[in-house]
Amino acid sequence: MASWRDTASEQTQRDLDELLDDSLQAAQSLLAENGEFIPFGLGISPDGELRAYGVDESVLPAEPTSHDVADSLVRGFSAGRDEIRAAAVVADVRVKASGEDAIDVALEHSEGPAMNVLLPYTKAADSAEDVEYGDLSAAPAEKRVWAD
Repeated sequence: MASWRDTASEQTQRDLDELLDDSLQAAQSLLAENGEFIPFGLGISPDGELRAYGVDESVLPAEPTSHDVADSLVRGFSAGRDEIRAAAVVADVRVKASGEDAIDVALEHSEGPAMNVLLPYTKAADSAEDVEYGDLSAAPAEKRVWAD
């Protein structure tokens, strides 16, 4: 089976690897500190600078869900896609099929690749700092930021 790496440029591969690594590190740190986290975004500018992104809370419902925040991040990336070459939306999710908690990283690059990466985790009942991680999995995803 062909991999996205077979057709992606070296720059695209580096960008997505950097976004994934930094996304997972930030999410794992937030889980260790807080036991959970709200969705956040990371992007890479055209000149290669990594930037963190949040949402304008004024555009969210009064009591936003994580899904609302993640969707708002995608809309923001899409509206400003000329100012980035790659984007990641990172969320704390529950996987329906397995019932596991996971870090979900939705990655997308202006050159085409889009994928979702899941890192399942289990928290110790007595400590938010004790988190055990499962195996990373990845699957192709539908483009949302560069959808057209």
